[in-house]
Amino acid sequence: MRTTIKDVAREAGVSPATVSLVLNNSSLPISSETKNRVLQAANRLNYRPNMLAVSLATKRSSSIGLILPDVGNPFFSSISKHIQQAAMKNNYAVVACSTDDDCTSTCNYLRFFSDRGVDGIILTQSDFQSEEETATLLSVIEDIQIPIVLIDRVYETSHLPAVLVDQEKAGYLATQDLLEAGHRRIGCVTGPLGIYGTRKRLEGYQKALSEYDLQYDPSLIFEGKYDIQTGIASVPYLLGKKVTGVFCFADYIATGLYQGIRNLGRKIPEDLSVVSIDDTILAEAVQPSLTSVAQPIEAIAAAAVETLIQIINSGGKSSPKIQTLEPALKVRASVKNIT
Repeated sequence: MRTTIKDVAREAGVSPATVSLVLNNSSLPISSETKNRVLQAANRLNYRPNMLAVSLATKRSSSIGLILPDVGNPFFSSISKHIQQAAMKNNYAVVACSTDDDCTSTCNYLRFFSDRGVDGIILTQSDFQSEEETATLLSVIEDIQIPIVLIDRVYETSHLPAVLVDQEKAGYLATQDLLEAGHRRIGCVTGPLGIYGTRKRLEGYQKALSEYDLQYDPSLIFEGKYDIQTGIASVPYLLGKKVTGVFCFADYIATGLYQGIRNLGRKIPEDLSVVSIDDTILAEAVQPSLTSVAQPIEAIAAAAVETLIQIINSGGKSSPKIQTLEPALKVRASVKNIT
């Protein structure tokens, strides 16, 4: 059976009230001898507080909800790992879920976490292809009235706090690397263009082309999802467009492109140069290793947890803010110099 405060009180020879005061670091005067006796008794009995009772008393659960669009994507699984580590350092537990990019599932999880009394939510998906779905999501967020911090994706007209990476710069750096290697016919394999971050990456691509006096050609854009299947499907299309380089909007997409190239008996970078975004474990796992623009995942997670806890501790009164972090190009072996 679980050890209770009454068990600790009997072991220490004090009242349950005294045990409660000691374990909750009360400011009331209690002798050092009594404190030590209570703490030693709690340790001997392996006492752990009943968090349900604590939450009822404090109106806090010391838990955070984390909503991810695709836990199978290494970027989001890494985000989840670092958020849980950052939360644990602050004595918070994380309950994570994956929505498969579905608005209904996202809304249901928001209500689920609200009903179960989490102290706050970190949401890594707040926009969808459909404006109607995005509006529905924001309505649910407004309705549940729980501290929420957005990461990675953000709805442009929302006033929620968010931790972002400069996605336009990420797109620019990826495209610039191909341009500096002499490539001029550069294709893109994107995620859904209805998503804020996807559009920003495309703007970075367009900016880099403009600086090299190259005209943007929409026919070189292959729009899909942030998944392996999109990468595979893009290969015959882009090869048909005679591209020499491809900017994949995520390592997950690039992994599929690698597979598609192999299926056709072609090679990277000999037949096609590739640059990506995310710098996940996949970038080093594929052969040849993948040049990728790194998103500072650990910093994103730490900032999101810190911001959420600040809002929780302020009772929701702290001002919403957008934090934008810098990406960095990690050069590897997937780009052929053709100058």
